Amino acid sequence: MKKIKYMCYSLCAVCMAALCLVSCADEELFPTSQVVEGQPITLSMKMAFNRPADIVVTRSDEFSELDNLTLFVYSSTDDFQQVVSTEDGNLTLAEQGEVVANMGIRYAISFETTSGSKKLLAVANTSGEDGSGTWDNLNTIKQQAINGNLDFEALKASILSLQNTTDGRQPIRITAASQLLMTGWNQGVVFSPGNGDNSNGSITNYGERGIQNQQVVIRLDRSLAHITFNIEADPEEAKGTFTPSSYRVYNIPTNSYLINTSHLPVSGDNVGENFKTFINYASTNVGAVNEGNYSFDFYMPENTCEEIAGVNSYAQRELWTNGTDDQNTLPEDKIWKNAPQTSTFVVISGTYVGETYNGNVTYTVHLGDFSDQNSSSNKWGNYSVIRNSSYTY
Repeated sequence: MKKIKYMCYSLCAVCMAALCLVSCADEELFPTSQVVEGQPITLSMKMAFNRPADIVVTRSDEFSELDNLTLFVYSSTDDFQQVVSTEDGNLTLAEQGEVVANMGIRYAISFETTSGSKKLLAVANTSGEDGSGTWDNLNTIKQQAINGNLDFEALKASILSLQNTTDGRQPIRITAASQLLMTGWNQGVVFSPGNGDNSNGSITNYGERGIQNQQVVIRLDRSLAHITFNIEADPEEAKGTFTPSSYRVYNIPTNSYLINTSHLPVSGDNVGENFKTFINYASTNVGAVNEGNYSFDFYMPENTCEEIAGVNSYAQRELWTNGTDDQNTLPEDKIWKNAPQTSTFVVISGTYVGETYNGNVTYTVHLGDFSDQNSSSNKWGNYSVIRNSSYTY
């Protein structure tokens, strides 16, 4: 059984001087033809973290803090205008406490900009890049945008690469909020100037992806997925006992899009022949029993796969076609009958003591969302691991 959570940060914009007006505004009240372009303003926004209630994880808060924020601002005609960030000192970020409607912890940001219709892309928790973080080329992408080499769609489609692409590297561990990159975007957002000498701007259109009644402008997604395994130490009515000793994860993607709203896979054609596209984590020991379970967890970039039709059981998920009589075939050499060859899977090794067999065993589990077989979107043929989600097996 698997439980999945969708972690969502939100970037909210609040009109400081005319909150009542903004709360009832719609596109008809502020048509594009009346947008004032280019007037200098100081804009205040708020960000919030959504905490679902049905989370099964091994950590208490899943690193909900925002360590820093970078915001890219483009015009509606796709011209790069500015990038502001907490690290550069031209954007402020402050925690504002809890809010209603399950928006969680709220953060406020403020920066100087110009009025007009905007395309926005936000990147949070980037300070781990130099040596301790997960992704390798965030500063390069930022500089390309500043130099005018990336239009807005190209910025969204920029490819991040893992810092460590060595086959057999240790599983990704998140030990600080700065390592858990988050991204989000919107377009058609209107920054309007204040009245008279008032330089405080406001949001008068929340764009294509905003949620006006929540004052949400940008919703941030985590760039990684969180995988957790809980193996019962003494399951009821079991015919034997499995004691796991180690696990290894195969087919970890090394590249990911900065923004991937459509959950598209990153293939070798996207990154070039000199890029390694998949690696395997090193074999890692499983810890002692805790609260009745052997548990382990890791983080990984998303690995999206086409859903496979005709897979009707868990056993069919794991069928392989070559060397089926040879139990010594290595996991990386198997040809899977149903699972995509680049789908991510975990091999758990240990010992089994049962009624008819005592000895060493391995179990293979392809990742994916097959938790609800009554849903058309959750089938045995689902092998995708999606960013901003937490999977518990």
